[in-house]
Amino acid sequence: MITYYDDKSVRITSAEIRVGQQRFPLRDLYRIWQRRGARSWGALAGRGMVGIAFVAPVVTAILGLVTALTIQASPTITIALVGGSILVGLAIVPLADLLLGLLDDSYDRGSHVLELWVEARGVPVLLVASRDALRIGRIHRSLRRAVEAALDAEARTTARERDGVQRAAIASGSELVREQRHGQQARRPQVQAGHGQRGGRQIERAYRPTSDP
Repeated sequence: MITYYDDKSVRITSAEIRVGQQRFPLRDLYRIWQRRGARSWGALAGRGMVGIAFVAPVVTAILGLVTALTIQASPTITIALVGGSILVGLAIVPLADLLLGLLDDSYDRGSHVLELWVEARGVPVLLVASRDALRIGRIHRSLRRAVEAALDAEARTTARERDGVQRAAIASGSELVREQRHGQQARRPQVQAGHGQRGGRQIERAYRPTSDP
């Protein structure tokens, strides 16, 4: 048995797909499709928070520099404002990689709930619903590969069975022809022997010597 996909809730093999406690044989699946569900406002809010966390130190540093250069303050205060603004701006550097990674993951997952559907024995069935677009895509591709492989295997089995039936029919016909030929060959010498006996008697009657009177 070949395993095409396996995680904590979905398992796809060459025979079936298991989702939780539900099992669907691949031979019963006819259609596979994705559907976009409702928008997740929580995902959008999370992106906004990550964006604010990324931009806020930079904006704060710029405002501090502008303030330090525009107000009429003592050199000590001006230097303090400039130094503080620079430090605040540099604070984003160690966090930039983390924040960009969070933002990238958020876009990969998407802001919509994705649904994976199949038609099993003529009935639409919702298999998986998730915002994780990567996971839904992997499950979708794995399921398609498994179904296509199962259909190919079934087609090869059907072709082998059809070839076996045809070969059996050809062998049966050949055996019947051999039996007919054998029967004809078995009857032919008897007929020839019969003709030879009758012919011999006719010749004997025709050429039987007669005695002189």
